Amino acid sequence: METENKDENKIPDIDDSSSPPRETANYYSRERRLKHASAMVRAMNEGGGFEKRNLLERLFVTRGNVLFFGCIILIVFVLILTSRLNLLDRGLTLGRNSLTVVITQEGGINILSIYKSAPRRGEVYFGAVDINVLPAVSDSENSLENPAVFQHRIVFNPLDRESFLVTLPFGGDDFFVRLRAGNEERAIRVQSNPSD
Repeated sequence: METENKDENKIPDIDDSSSPPRETANYYSRERRLKHASAMVRAMNEGGGFEKRNLLERLFVTRGNVLFFGCIILIVFVLILTSRLNLLDRGLTLGRNSLTVVITQEGGINILSIYKSAPRRGEVYFGAVDINVLPAVSDSENSLENPAVFQHRIVFNPLDRESFLVTLPFGGDDFFVRLRAGNEERAIRVQSNPSD
């Protein structure tokens, strides 16, 4: 009796070689599928009529793409122009360090700000830096013979980024700033910006 129950509960093998192979029915018809397909699919199936577009055709095929591409070009142009204008009058290099020199006015006091950033690789200068600041005077003023010069010294440390703030003892809106590090010397003309 136990042997009969074992035979009844036996799971048949799928890979049983004693059963004859069955034929599978395939209901796929290419002609019927293409009959109901779109014109583009039929053209691709025939091997012709499908044209590849290049990048320019894809960019300018619709009005929205043209507008989007134009906006990207405009934004890139404005960013490049803004960065160039900001760095032209305030940026300089001293001892392979990039410096940004800004003078701001806060409550009638001029503050000289120097922002230093070192390159990631290579040797850079670190040590004493002499600063000379003098107001830019027009030819009509008589103080050309003995202009007021402010001298100060800062020290560049071997850091990637540093900032220095120096209070200037005189007022004005336009200044010449001279920086000297070792044998290297740079000069820049800076106009003061009122702080908001």
